[in-house]
Amino acid sequence: MKTLENKTVVIIGGSQGIGLETAKEAIEKGANVTIASRSLEKLENAKNYLNGTVAIYQLDGSKEDEVKTFFDKFEKVNHLVVSSSGGYGGAIKELDMEAAKGLFDSKLWVQMNAVKHASPKMGQGDSITLFSGIVSKKAIVGQMPYTGIGGAVESLGKMLALELAPTRVNVIAPGFIHTTAWDAYMPEEEQKEFFTGFAETVPVKQVGVAKDVTKGVLFFMESDYVTGAVLDIDGGQKLV
Repeated sequence: MKTLENKTVVIIGGSQGIGLETAKEAIEKGANVTIASRSLEKLENAKNYLNGTVAIYQLDGSKEDEVKTFFDKFEKVNHLVVSSSGGYGGAIKELDMEAAKGLFDSKLWVQMNAVKHASPKMGQGDSITLFSGIVSKKAIVGQMPYTGIGGAVESLGKMLALELAPTRVNVIAPGFIHTTAWDAYMPEEEQKEFFTGFAETVPVKQVGVAKDVTKGVLFFMESDYVTGAVLDIDGGQKLV
């Protein structure tokens, strides 16, 4: 069923992983999809993966002037998804604060810049989906930057649901999801070993993949009576 027929969907961080799978599903539901990210190479690969059915745009979402220029191109935005990646962690005593600030730029401020400049193009029935993460619910040593970002996004999501109403604003908190984004942090064989072991530690006894999270994103797009919500998609990771 093409429930997103002719809707304009913008996905920042849409060139890989969760964002890319969301783009695929939205296109299949009839949406006109634009994906944006910093890497032109990844964007071109994503366009090939989607058989050319997507518009691409090279964008550094941490730079507000670039984000404004990007959204100025749209007359209307129906659904905004911000699934930008980035990674840095470590013990607080040894933490490189500049690197930690860089993670806030690539995760938190990307989301806020996008909301600021997309929301004037949105209204009744439209939706914004932001991303926090498992560390906003479960303490994991060495993840201070992610913990701060996750907590901030979830609190801001609730406030923005009121401020931007009737546009709906929701947040997804994924657990450890095996996507291509992990390629930047560990070799393929090491990933396989890590996730095989990880699957045994969570109640569902399986590894989460991008499509598991995409289902949540599409739920938020299509559910007109849901706003200010935080959806945990973690296989029960926060419980153990």
